[in-house]
Amino acid sequence: MSLDTDILTSNSLMSRMKSIVLHHLDREDFDVETFAEEAGLSRSELYRKIKKNTGKSVTQFIRDIRLQKSLEFLSDGEHTASETAYKVGFNSATYFNKCFKEKYGFTPGDTEAHREEIFRLLNQPEPLPKKSKSLSKIVILIVVLLSAAGVVISIFFSQRDSSAEETPTEQTVPSSGKTNIDATVNGLSNNSVAILPMLNWTGDESLDFICFGVTDAIISRLTDLNTVDRIAPMSAVIPYKDSIQALHDIASQLDVENILHGSVQKAGSQLKFSVQLINILNNDITWSDDFIIDWVPEEAFKMQSKIANEVVMALGVDSRPYLHNDAPTSSKKAYDYFLQGFYQYNIFTKASWENSIHFFNKAIEEDPEYLQAYIYLAFTWHLGGLIWSYTTQEEAWTNYRKYLEMALTLDPDNTSIPVYLRDGYFYYELNAADRIPEISGVTAKVHMATNSDYALKTGRYEEALAGNTKWLKQEPFSGAAYALLAIDNYFIGNTSECRALLDDNYDLYKDDLNFLRETAKAYYFLGDHEKMREAVNYFFENFKERPPIMRWLKAIAADQQGDTETVKAQLAILQESYHEGRSGSPAWFLALYEARNGNYEMALEWLERSYAAREVEMTWLAQEPDLAPLGNHPRYRALLDSMQFPPVARKHVNNSIIIKN
Repeated sequence: MSLDTDILTSNSLMSRMKSIVLHHLDREDFDVETFAEEAGLSRSELYRKIKKNTGKSVTQFIRDIRLQKSLEFLSDGEHTASETAYKVGFNSATYFNKCFKEKYGFTPGDTEAHREEIFRLLNQPEPLPKKSKSLSKIVILIVVLLSAAGVVISIFFSQRDSSAEETPTEQTVPSSGKTNIDATVNGLSNNSVAILPMLNWTGDESLDFICFGVTDAIISRLTDLNTVDRIAPMSAVIPYKDSIQALHDIASQLDVENILHGSVQKAGSQLKFSVQLINILNNDITWSDDFIIDWVPEEAFKMQSKIANEVVMALGVDSRPYLHNDAPTSSKKAYDYFLQGFYQYNIFTKASWENSIHFFNKAIEEDPEYLQAYIYLAFTWHLGGLIWSYTTQEEAWTNYRKYLEMALTLDPDNTSIPVYLRDGYFYYELNAADRIPEISGVTAKVHMATNSDYALKTGRYEEALAGNTKWLKQEPFSGAAYALLAIDNYFIGNTSECRALLDDNYDLYKDDLNFLRETAKAYYFLGDHEKMREAVNYFFENFKERPPIMRWLKAIAADQQGDTETVKAQLAILQESYHEGRSGSPAWFLALYEARNGNYEMALEWLERSYAAREVEMTWLAQEPDLAPLGNHPRYRALLDSMQFPPVARKHVNNSIIIKN
């Protein structure tokens, strides 16, 4: 076959490969297995053909097609960066932003300023496939691969013989012979790790839950031991189920240096768990092992606990035998619904909020005694009643309290549920007292240890800073944590650190709704109106959500620019939202707008309306900078008294420019 014919054949093949990817473009779960099946190839054949013709891995090939297609969506001016991310199959707008910038040198939000470059990128011809390597190089490669294969085969048979000599007792977890404590790993690089969801290679979708269960059990076990500095939580790793992203990309997003991943296969009545620990920095397989169990569906949770225990012991993190056999539910279907709800809960859009309620309710239908399902259903209602205003505050508080109280009847000794209930009294009943009679067992100190927002709003800035620092240590990929730490530093008086946290993380996390919202507010606190306007404009250009806090900031930004029409429009929407009883605290933000402009009597009127409506943002009453001039006004102090703010919280009292009546 001639070189020209080779190229034509390669072009045809790659065109077909590209068509398959484009057909599944918006599927974030489109994985290598699906790709190979659609192409009529094995995984290894698919890899070889794409590598030979493009020089790329399968992951790079798919990602580049998605990024190229994203240029088309962004260039038409009708799609936001966030919308585009999901349309081209990215499950994270932040990760899309990172990949896009790495490839093109600018962010998706900056496409307007790069239209000529985008036109060139969209119209340049695709490069010809690479020529084959020389025969001598191929021969050398084959020799190397055969040598490596010989070593692998030798290891396999030696391990098989070793394990064959053992006679496992019933319900033990035999391994390949490498998990004895003498062979364990002594510590993790950088003491940070992410445990990715196990891949289900059994061909039986009903076993998905055991893959998630083992992953969750390992994370819980490591977290309980408190010997690893940074462990990516389950909420962070769920989106990487069946991900085709390269492991170093996942590690970068999760800010860890080690990835533990694996797969589950089934043979007869046995399940085989194959696990590897990868050191990303050195690109080394630090440790690997296989665990084989006799599959007894009725004892699934007991088995996943044993697998988790064996993995943790093999890693050398802890050598104490430990079995946690309490199943969260006896229903596999309920567990599956719960995991789906948990995934939706962590997306933070109205649609995902509604989906999470649906799945948690389905989990409870399958198992009416599923404690965690009640707790997370309560959390979901709570989320909807706060700043995003997905539902009314009354409905949010009613359901939040209802499901927590139902959870408490299932587990009367649970010490966390009363703390969650105290959150409700703080946000929905506007009770900021150090002691609340209805939750007498939960002190302010205990509350602060679990809720940094409460600590900040009651004047305990150092405690708030410590809490958010701990959160960031546990979840270093959380953009919101950086923004909240910046706000903590502002209130402590460390404005330089506040600004550094915002500036250093803005480009990376600006596609995270929670980060962008808090960052816009923080820049406003700093008096950096230009940065605040940039954040506000980016929010309105890239997200569909319109919470009252962003309308307030939009009105301020417009006011600074002399855009009276936009100011009137945003204030009118806030007033309409208040009169219709919507959540999100519209009256509160109207009060702040009036206070900023020196209309103090009107500000007090809106504050009193906000308190009467029990708007959750009233919890900022004692700390909000724009309310400092009202500090000694009797109506303002009456509101502080009504909410029972402790003396330490009353920042603005005696610091007012208003003469007390």
